[in-house]
Amino acid sequence: MSDHLSLPIRLPDEDAERFERLATLTQRVATHVLEDHWTPAHLNGIADSSHQAWKYFDEHEPFEERDPYLPSRFRRCILQKVGETLRSHADRRDAFQSIRDVLPDHKIRRIHRRHIKDQLWDDGDYLSSGYVDILIDQLNSYYDRHGVYPDTYLEMQDCPEYDNGVLPFSADDGPTSGQAVKYQYDSDTETLTIRLKTPDTLSPETRGDWSWTEYERDGYEAFHDLLTHGDLSAPEFQPARRKTGDAYYELSFPVEVEHAEPTNDADCVLALDAGMRKDMTAVVVTDDGEQLSTPQFIQFTDREKCDDFTANEPA
Repeated sequence: MSDHLSLPIRLPDEDAERFERLATLTQRVATHVLEDHWTPAHLNGIADSSHQAWKYFDEHEPFEERDPYLPSRFRRCILQKVGETLRSHADRRDAFQSIRDVLPDHKIRRIHRRHIKDQLWDDGDYLSSGYVDILIDQLNSYYDRHGVYPDTYLEMQDCPEYDNGVLPFSADDGPTSGQAVKYQYDSDTETLTIRLKTPDTLSPETRGDWSWTEYERDGYEAFHDLLTHGDLSAPEFQPARRKTGDAYYELSFPVEVEHAEPTNDADCVLALDAGMRKDMTAVVVTDDGEQLSTPQFIQFTDREKCDDFTANEPA
């Protein structure tokens, strides 16, 4: 078994304008595509789809009325981004439906939060408290405005708007054949060569309005160390901001890492990091904080795995 750990590689500041155009175009197009698919039918459809998120869509239909020229793999990556968002809200909708069945007939107060969480656990719906708290806050806000709780998730959840241009390249064709990004790591020189396709304008009209640029990045110690344990997977383009407000841009590369064999004779601590949505990360460390295992990712909705995990904890 294996997991993916991600580490960022900073893109050069001198091409920040080019990256800004990529981020802006991604944000603009993805928001329009999400708005067009913000329906119960699409939430049901993406929830029932077991493939990569972009494969749920007709690859061409969402872009037929869009003015900018968008390369095919850029379109796929946009659909991957939108599909991941729809899947996340499909999960939230399922959680809402579980919570909806145990709501009181008045505004939810602190004592009722605990009751709702206990009842969800007893019914087998194992959800992180952070996840439940977010939904309860939404429900209370809706109750304050309307005096009743919503019948459906979409009654209280408007279509979200993307506030950044994050773009997953997992829908592209791989490190050497990619049509949106290519990358190759040289273990001898510890350098990463990246070729990235970006728009020359915010309103590209033809294929010629997109250009490839190549960068060699040196990485850093933790990045090189991680690559001794696994291989790079398709990156995600991520805009970010410094404390000064200035923008910078990164490619975050997941690395597939095989699980380490357990060491039963070690004095160790089990560290747990509960996410705000559905996942919990567990890792074994020594008393001094040295990591002894690769992280294990557990979905809170996977009650059987959670029970097995706690049953197998060392005494």
